[in-house]
This record gives sequence, structure tokens and C-alpha cells, in this order.
Amino acid sequence: MSVIRGKNLVAWGACAVAALAAGSAGVAHHLRAEVEAGLRAGQQRVADLQSQLAVEPEAVTEPGPTDPAAEPAWQLLRGPEVVETMQALQQLGDAAGVTFEEHKALNSADRGRQTFSVSGYGAPAAVCAFLAAIERSKRLMIVETGHVTPGGGGQLAFTFGVATYHSRGMQ
Repeated sequence: MSVIRGKNLVAWGACAVAALAAGSAGVAHHLRAEVEAGLRAGQQRVADLQSQLAVEPEAVTEPGPTDPAAEPAWQLLRGPEVVETMQALQQLGDAAGVTFEEHKALNSADRGRQTFSVSGYGAPAAVCAFLAAIERSKRLMIVETGHVTPGGGGQLAFTFGVATYHSRGMQ
């Protein structure tokens, strides 16, 4: 009788191990399906975001090789020229197609330097065009700080810190 019980015990043990293995395989299959579904959802989200940020190829123009003689000849301004610089920033932004929420001159502790804060929103290509226009402007303006965040409707919100320099404060 003890031999039959021993065989019975071995059979029950083998069944328990088989049931445990089958249960583990089922759990692993379920978890894998969840991970794959999450991965597909993440990949779809990335594709959706890329399509939202896609820019028409003709909307962005890459600067080509430039002739050094055609580069702007920057000179220090004679004075802070706050109003003129703010008007120049407004014109550059309007031409690029960005909308300003605020632009203002800030107090600067550095002699010969005038700083400005410019914030607004626009399409990604328009914000890039605005930055490129500042860079290419004949008026020496330097973007010292910048913060860009996604906005609604495919727009980007931006805040830039721009500085100009003048000779009167350097003497």
C-alpha cells in the first residue's frame, strides 16, 4: 500500500508542477500581450506627434552657402535705442508669422548692454523663421535665453531673452 501511495504522491506532485507551469505560461502570455499593446500605443502616439509637428518642406528654407561679403556688417549701436530695437523685433516677428503676447525692455546691470524679453506663439516653422531672422538681422541682436513649449493646435509658445549692445555704455 505504501508503494501505491508513493506512486500516487508522485503523480499528484507531477500534476501540481504541470499546473503551476501552465499557469505561469498563461500569466506570461497575458503580460506579454499587455506590454505589446502598450508598445503599439506608444508608437502610434509618437507617429501622431510627429505628424502634428510635420512642417511642409517649402515652409522651411535652409540657408545655403553664403558669400562672406554678403554677411551683415554689424556695428555697435550708439545708444540703447530701445524703441527702435522693439520695432525691429516686432517687424521680424510679423514677417515670420509669430504672434506676440508681450515684448518689453528690461533693466540691465551690464554697461553697454540692453536686454529684452519677447514672448508669444506660432507654428514651429514660424518660430524657427523668427529666430533665423533675428540671427540674420543687420541690427546686432543676440538671443541669450529661450524657452519653447508645445501649445494647442500645433502651435509653439516661446519666450526669448534678446540682448543688444551699444557703444555709449562701454566708454
